[in-house]
Amino acid sequence: MLRMTERFTIRCRNAQRFVWSTLLLLCCQLPMGEVSVADDTVDPYDALYDVMMVRKDSEGNAYSKNEVGPLIYGRSKFPFDDETFPKLTAALKGFNALSQEKVESYGPVKRALLQRHLWVVFDATIPNDYKPPTHLERRRASQRLLATLIRRVALAKAEILTLPDTRAATMKNGSFPQEHDPTDSFKPFLPADLYAKESSWVCLGKVGNPDTDHARMDRWRSMFLQFVRLPGGRKATLEYIEKLNDREAFPVGTQFALIDQAFLISDQGEIVLSPVINSIELRAYLNVMMTALEARPTPTVCVAEFVMQPG
Repeated sequence: MLRMTERFTIRCRNAQRFVWSTLLLLCCQLPMGEVSVADDTVDPYDALYDVMMVRKDSEGNAYSKNEVGPLIYGRSKFPFDDETFPKLTAALKGFNALSQEKVESYGPVKRALLQRHLWVVFDATIPNDYKPPTHLERRRASQRLLATLIRRVALAKAEILTLPDTRAATMKNGSFPQEHDPTDSFKPFLPADLYAKESSWVCLGKVGNPDTDHARMDRWRSMFLQFVRLPGGRKATLEYIEKLNDREAFPVGTQFALIDQAFLISDQGEIVLSPVINSIELRAYLNVMMTALEARPTPTVCVAEFVMQPG
């Protein structure tokens, strides 16, 4: 299921940052030890999940547990900072101490989620910017154990392909209208026909090519699909795409969708596109002739975001 968060905005984010991809090598396997987490009453899965996902603000308040993945930015110190790193190390070792039978007992969905989070942390161990991050020794020291656990929770390709389709589940729930309502501009909507053969939503870019700006920013852990829909429907949308080089402004009412679909690493080390949708971001343009500054405080675009809610 996806939970919906509404974001009403009068401007568009346009800052993009490019990063290098990381080739994840799962050729190492660490021995299982008899190391437990600090609190034996906490399930090893929960302990590891929480230490990667929960961050704290300056006042010590926890946040971010329900995000799609760990909030690790650019040269972020988390989770290699002095407070978090000992907990991360203990949690990694505690989970690795479990038998493979116990690891597999957590089920496909929980294993898939945990692998995604471990993958984010693994990528954070590899510098990808012109200025090296802090705690390089800690990052390098974590790589083998992170890779080992990524492999231990991996699913077979057939299991990955049968994971829940979070978009379909949300559509089945029927909680949201399927079209944007121009009379109620900020009412969230979730199109049902994004993937339909003759849909009024047209996918931009090359089919089967995951190399987009968003994918680079995410270090290729997801495929990002970008869709556009003009008010005139499929024919008008296709005609507009044909004339993109003419720099013609799209009309008021044009909508865009950005889908973040998760890759997973199979038990054979293959990168597999799963049915799991991490998020769907939708934009409907209310004004295309004025900048956000000129239109202020009148909004120029409404944005709704559907985000996967674990559990």
